[in-house]
Amino acid sequence: RKVVAQLADIVDVDFPHAAKNRMDIEAIVKGFNEKGHDGIIIVMLLYSPGMRLVKALQGSKLPLMLANIQPVPTVTKNWGWRDLTTNQGIHGAQDTANIILRTGISPTIITEDWKSKNFKSFINDWARAAQTVRYLKKMRIAIFGRMRGMGDIVGDDAAFFRKIGPEANHESIGDVYRCMESVSDGEIEAQMLEDRKNFTIDPKLSEDSHRYAVRLQLGFEKLLELKDYDGLSLQSSSYLHPYGS
Repeated sequence: RKVVAQLADIVDVDFPHAAKNRMDIEAIVKGFNEKGHDGIIIVMLLYSPGMRLVKALQGSKLPLMLANIQPVPTVTKNWGWRDLTTNQGIHGAQDTANIILRTGISPTIITEDWKSKNFKSFINDWARAAQTVRYLKKMRIAIFGRMRGMGDIVGDDAAFFRKIGPEANHESIGDVYRCMESVSDGEIEAQMLEDRKNFTIDPKLSEDSHRYAVRLQLGFEKLLELKDYDGLSLQSSSYLHPYGS
């Protein structure tokens, strides 16, 4: 709980209780997956046989970190066997790490004083990376057109989906046009006003050109919202408006 408090200002930590046996470990790991957490950090409070982790990790799909930390960073003069057991050290970490690797998982591993700035910074970086991985797996991208004859930007959408996570779907500009038709004059005026606040408008840009560009922009936005997309990729030259570029 002291480690949780130490990290409270950078990450949200779900620590239900210490896992004391295989059933505890499997139940907690299953719960973390069902809750949709970003990742799991293993902290060894006492020596725990590594085999207890096997089934839990085989059923988990979350990024994993092994935090090789201990309550006291140095050995004192009055050190005894109880201190060695309760102040978890390398004798337990190697067993746990070995089992993790044998399950086919490549974990992130850190050995550091849990009160140090380095430990906190490392956890912050790892947590943000784990969160990004989760977001990517839920991301949906709309693709509009690709320049004919060009192959340098053409990839394998299915492989991208399997390896990285985002779902990429090819959409028709016809659907965008239908959304453009539903854009009201009031919406266009409001967006043009917003443009004037945020940008220096080129005097050469005619009112008609600006209105068309705004209608096109809002048409894309409406389609993305309608189909629950997180972003889009388009070959812009395919959609140049009739008033010139």
